[in-house]
Amino acid sequence: EYLEEKYGKEFEYGSYDEGTSFGGSEELIAVAVDDDPVYDGVSVWRDEDNKKKFYDDYDITKLKHKLREESKPALKEIFDGADYMLYMSNVNSRDDNNEVAEEGEFEIHVRASQMDDVDAKEAYKKLWEYYESKVDNVRGVFLYIVKDEKFDEEYQIGYPEFFGVDDCEQCLVRKSDAEE
Repeated sequence: EYLEEKYGKEFEYGSYDEGTSFGGSEELIAVAVDDDPVYDGVSVWRDEDNKKKFYDDYDITKLKHKLREESKPALKEIFDGADYMLYMSNVNSRDDNNEVAEEGEFEIHVRASQMDDVDAKEAYKKLWEYYESKVDNVRGVFLYIVKDEKFDEEYQIGYPEFFGVDDCEQCLVRKSDAEE
């Protein structure tokens, strides 16, 4: 109800955490009906002092959505049309309208069998250049060339699953100089 009143659109319930899972605070996850349920979850949490007051991160969710959409042509070109999944974390905005990303980390998982004609190191270099042109402070870029069976498994569940070295054919990972 809070989200629907604030944004004037319909949201669906996703999940709820009492705050015991990660030792954090109570949190509800919802998704706007016209958004992608895999990527566009919105967190809602209560004010610590006034339990009837709520906060949310829908503005950051919309910024991530915008970055994902803008990234599609570049990622299609960089990976020569290979299947990929893009996850973003620590994305923050630098302006009041949440139109421009100040910082962020980008994790890309690509289907290994479709990378035969792509030089992974060159693709990784292009990823850094691309995200540096879109984000003021790229905190990290993580490229995982994931074996097909693991990629399919992850694609089915719709979120990055922890995997081992045996699940990837190649891992290219770097944090920004400031983050190392």
